[in-house]
Amino acid sequence: MGDSKPSNTVLVYCPTPPTSPQIYSRESKTAGSLSIAWKHEPVSADNSTPHAHCSYNVFIDDTLYGECLLTGMTDIFEDEHTYTVPNCEFGRKYRVCVKSYLNPRVIDSGGDGAVYVCGCYGNSSNVLELYCAGPPSPPYIRISWIDQSGVTLSWNRSREFSGVTLAVCF
Repeated sequence: MGDSKPSNTVLVYCPTPPTSPQIYSRESKTAGSLSIAWKHEPVSADNSTPHAHCSYNVFIDDTLYGECLLTGMTDIFEDEHTYTVPNCEFGRKYRVCVKSYLNPRVIDSGGDGAVYVCGCYGNSSNVLELYCAGPPSPPYIRISWIDQSGVTLSWNRSREFSGVTLAVCF
């Protein structure tokens, strides 16, 4: 206005985030948890690759659950990442997806100012509907037959949850 000087110039860059991975279910080793996995590109140790400032965000039932940073993931023998969601409710289905996220940052341009990089999500990965496996209900055991040679026990098959089977001990 009038004799006022213009403000400083701010440069904002909004790049395209990396593609979200194709996720798949993994067998969970802990009761009450879900596990997913996906292949990932190796990230250089010096963070020089464009993906060094990217993370994968895990969504459960369309709500952000957690973040998996790619910085520091330098194992050249590992091409898969596994993410486990603990404390799930037995017998409940969960909708799980992953979105790549380009983390916001400031790049020092070495000149008159800095370049501000926007934080932005990529498209969603495929969506998995996962069922939280739990232990089967205990059986009701009946004595079907008794004689001098032994006892015959019987029971109805328990309801199974996602591959959890009933073991019988004598």
